[in-house]
Amino acid sequence: MTFPGSAMGASLIFPVVICGFFSLGLTALADSSATWIGLVICGTASLAAASWARDLQFSLMSIFLITLPIDIAKALTSVASAYGPALQLYLSDLAFFPLATLWLFDKTVIRRSRIYWSRVHWIALLLVLWFSASAIWGLEPIGYLLNLNNIKYFLYFVVIADLVREPRYLRGAVFALACGLAAQLVVAALQIMTGSDLKIQGGKATDLGRVLIFEEAGGTHVRRVSGLLPHPNVFADYLTFVLPPLLTLILLGRKLVGTFVWILFALLFCGALIALVLTLSRAGWIAFGCSLMFIFAAGYGFGIVHKSHLIALAFLAATLIGGIGLVFPAAVYRVILTDNRSSDSRIAMMDQAILIFERYPVLGVGLGAYNKAAQTAIPSSWAALLPDFRNSLLKGVVHNKYLLTLAETGPLGLLLLLLFLGANVFLPFSGVTCTSLEQFALILGISAAVLAQTVFYLFDHFSYDTRIGLLYAFSGLLVGMANLRVDGVEPRNRPGDARGLVS
Repeated sequence: MTFPGSAMGASLIFPVVICGFFSLGLTALADSSATWIGLVICGTASLAAASWARDLQFSLMSIFLITLPIDIAKALTSVASAYGPALQLYLSDLAFFPLATLWLFDKTVIRRSRIYWSRVHWIALLLVLWFSASAIWGLEPIGYLLNLNNIKYFLYFVVIADLVREPRYLRGAVFALACGLAAQLVVAALQIMTGSDLKIQGGKATDLGRVLIFEEAGGTHVRRVSGLLPHPNVFADYLTFVLPPLLTLILLGRKLVGTFVWILFALLFCGALIALVLTLSRAGWIAFGCSLMFIFAAGYGFGIVHKSHLIALAFLAATLIGGIGLVFPAAVYRVILTDNRSSDSRIAMMDQAILIFERYPVLGVGLGAYNKAAQTAIPSSWAALLPDFRNSLLKGVVHNKYLLTLAETGPLGLLLLLLFLGANVFLPFSGVTCTSLEQFALILGISAAVLAQTVFYLFDHFSYDTRIGLLYAFSGLLVGMANLRVDGVEPRNRPGDARGLVS
């Protein structure tokens, strides 16, 4: 949306406002760390860029997508879930709420156009409505607060899906995500070089699981990277979102994508792949491996992947595995040596989740009520566990998103979640209107990224944090991109086939 105005007014008002924010910010942070002063300067620069831009919606969308995977937040309530405050204001929300307001005003007042709605929208809406109902009958009042996060994530999906149907917004979204990834990789590199987590005030970083000790390898200590996210596993999950679409674009080649853009994406892909290895997240490795198989199997059928790509992949995999064993043996240790009872704790908590479901088989215990129900749901298999280990398990929730959803929201909640994930994964095979091979490659890549999440959900809880927001934002990208407008004209209702776009 464009906001025309006089050049004189812009030249007078915007500098005064920006300088005022800048001065107040630096004054308030005079005794703060250099990190926070740097964040204020970067934030002020982003505000200035958004103010001077002709399309404020476009600027806010770009800032939102850049900051979405940055876990800097302010608690809005003292009520806490098992892993933090139940309701928080994130850095990305400072861009999203103005964006959603402008978008709604544009749709209802200025353009008076219909909000884009698809079959996936209906599934997502039913899912959030069921979660809302689950919060009502739950055993914990915290469910109401946690459900506000689900509603916000649903709005991510609706707003992004509608905006990126314009090709210009889609290009902006792709490059905003690339800029966000570049920032994450820079921070990860600094963590490696300094040997520090580079904790930022307002971040929710945890010390649990950041340093692994391999006793069987002479007590080797290895610090895992986490970027601007609170835990290495969370960072690994973020990387499984961005790696598949980067790969599908790289597979198209320099001639189709453009030499500069291809080199940029190749560098980001290599950096993200190295970072994924350094997270030492086995779930992340498995999830990305499954997305790779999906891309190469589906891509071969659609003509995006060729035999030369398969040969190159086999060579790269052999080289990478051999190189990792020599340069970073901790990755090998992570696979073959003991894991400090990480697997034992997951299996034990799965037994507990099944017991909770058996007690509440229809509706579940309610949104956010898992931890309270877990205090009295002690399976017989826990009799062999040491008291300290058992007590530590009672502080969290089951590290399996599917079992967590089943225990809290019942079979219908799990079914709706599976339908939502499945609709995203299988979207490339139906209901897609393609205008270019690049568009279809992105669709295939993001579908593979959602597939990676479905695998990752087997190993972690993904309870109510940033990762769910990433899922809905990427799903919005996928659904909107699948039905692009061309020159403002709605696409015809025909399925796309990448094979018809390959020359």
